[in-house]
Amino acid sequence: MENAPSSEMPTAAEFVERRKHRRYRCEGLANVLVANGTVLVKGDLVDLSLCGCLVRTAAPVVLERGTYVEIVLSVNNVSFRIAATVMGARAHSGTGIGFLRLNPRIQNQMELLLQELEE
Repeated sequence: MENAPSSEMPTAAEFVERRKHRRYRCEGLANVLVANGTVLVKGDLVDLSLCGCLVRTAAPVVLERGTYVEIVLSVNNVSFRIAATVMGARAHSGTGIGFLRLNPRIQNQMELLLQELEE
């Protein structure tokens, strides 16, 4: 009898990082507004990178992968408003948000903030 493929999650040694940019642990606030303005989700920022972030909320988020949103982040007395999309939501870890585009000014501010978080 052949072994069926395992449906288990990969171990840490088997996990391959697919992110383009390093994520930095941080503490901050996040407000996620669905593009049509019907849903506002408030949460805590868990980590941040140049291309996205992880937001933890008190209640599970019911936004589907690919939903277009605007996110307002506040970290270390710096705030950003960024067009984004929901990358995925997990009840225990939070909602992954991918930034769609950063204008040069916001990208520069974000890079400075990430340098601060690295220290």
